[in-house]
Amino acid sequence: MTEQALVPVKRDNTSSGSVSILGVAIRDLARLNKVAVTVARHGFGSLLERSPIRRLLFKDREVPEGDAELMSKPAAVRFRRLLEALGPTYIKLGQILSMRRDLLSADYIHELEQLQDKTPTRPFEEMAQVIEEGLGLPVEDLFAGFEEEPLGTASIAQTYRATTHDGDAVVIKVQRPGIEGVMRGDLDLLYLGAKILEATIDEMAIYSPSNIVVEFERALVQELDFSTELNNLVTARTFLDPEGGVIVPRPYPELSSRTVLTMEFFEGRPIRDLERGSERAREAVETVLHAGLKQVLHDGFFHGDPHPGNIMINDDDVVCMIDLGMMGSLSTKQREDLVTLILAAIANDTSTLARTLLSIGTPTRRINMAEFKAEIDRIRGEHLVVQSFGEYDSTAFSQAFVEAANRYGIKLASEYSVLVKASATIEGIIRDLAPDVDLIAIAQ
Repeated sequence: MTEQALVPVKRDNTSSGSVSILGVAIRDLARLNKVAVTVARHGFGSLLERSPIRRLLFKDREVPEGDAELMSKPAAVRFRRLLEALGPTYIKLGQILSMRRDLLSADYIHELEQLQDKTPTRPFEEMAQVIEEGLGLPVEDLFAGFEEEPLGTASIAQTYRATTHDGDAVVIKVQRPGIEGVMRGDLDLLYLGAKILEATIDEMAIYSPSNIVVEFERALVQELDFSTELNNLVTARTFLDPEGGVIVPRPYPELSSRTVLTMEFFEGRPIRDLERGSERAREAVETVLHAGLKQVLHDGFFHGDPHPGNIMINDDDVVCMIDLGMMGSLSTKQREDLVTLILAAIANDTSTLARTLLSIGTPTRRINMAEFKAEIDRIRGEHLVVQSFGEYDSTAFSQAFVEAANRYGIKLASEYSVLVKASATIEGIIRDLAPDVDLIAIAQ
């Protein structure tokens, strides 16, 4: 059976696109009204008051007031809870936005990093239908054994354990039926909302929310096509160091499709379950750290979401990285720039730091280099001149650097957003499990 792929829609950023935007508003009026009410109840009704779509949605009625319990919370908390209330697409958007330190302040980033994907389990019969449509045969013909109770449930997929006819233990990731249609409608509404914000609130033009939606759509299209993750697994396995102690699951292309991904089952537990401060935790963290540095500086292909639940360890202390749907990539030039940055930081070379930081971004206006160097020197002195890892805070450094880049009109490549997020996640693992590991010495 032929699979219908979700492909990015060509978004029209010109005035001629207003017809399609109006069409979306009329077609999805009920859903749009529900979203608007939810936005208002979370304390963001002022955005609706300033929007011309208010007349379409509320006519002569008042925009609903914010919920009293919610209104007692900070705006960043209300924004996170708003995305959770709106559902899977908006949660995914929040998870992507959590990497955009160039757009959002630290309090918003902190809240978005806590977004929880609370999705009810779909019945096995529905998921089995997806497997049959994706692979062309009934489940019982494809696998020698299949456990109907899911291992995990998320907004896009559910995972199951199974056994192949060759006796291999595998995990099957199955896309939730109908999720593409839901997300397509949500993307249209998001784009509509973004265009309205840009047209009615002058300061929004600086952030270009419609372009953010377009970028989000590209990322979502990749995540909805499981062949992308399969290819990531194949690529990551070509870079594995046989002596490195880190593996990724072997994929099964013959049992995979756009909506079904079959991969090797790793018998282990999340690395976060290790005893904090133990020798085993320290060795595991060092293994992960060496692997991460190799991925970034040597391979140019790194895990974009290495949180503790995505890093497993077995009884033989073999570490396995799972969930490779989001990967980061760096060109040779970008990796060379990172090495130069590290060397310049070690050597306290502010001039080289400033020049390299300038080269990894795209200046949007002329920059006073003397002022820029002074700013970099201040950031270096505040965040990089430390005596130990315990004094080092990469998140604070990254935030300071991004804020400086914004002030001087330097637009950073999206690849660095993924890298900053991944680096902060790894640093968090170190602090939680083995704070005595000397990150600075290993990086040097």
